[in-house]
Amino acid sequence: MPSESRTIIFSRQEVIDALVMYARARRMAVPRGVVRGFEVTGDAEFIITLEIFDDREGRTDAMIFTFDEAGAAMIRYCIATKIPLPRDGVKSLQYQSGAISLHLTRDVMRRRIGG
Repeated sequence: MPSESRTIIFSRQEVIDALVMYARARRMAVPRGVVRGFEVTGDAEFIITLEIFDDREGRTDAMIFTFDEAGAAMIRYCIATKIPLPRDGVKSLQYQSGAISLHLTRDVMRRRIGG
């Protein structure tokens, strides 16, 4: 049976937007300030740390997202921005070459031709 494979590569700003959107939807405490960036640590099941600078207080706070939270955030972002995702597909989050990506695979059923 043939299968389909697709990879969605997110910009750094899209990753930040997705994580902040996820945190607010989950009613997580989002520190006041401007997100300056993020850092990815770990291997296959990595962790993402958002760095948020509060210019009023002059300090940097951090929000840590587990691998599962980051995956949920990226799927939520795709849905919110109307990027189509297969319901029956296998989804996996990856970090390589400095980019976060969502890899999608699914089996494709052949339709019978001619009866």
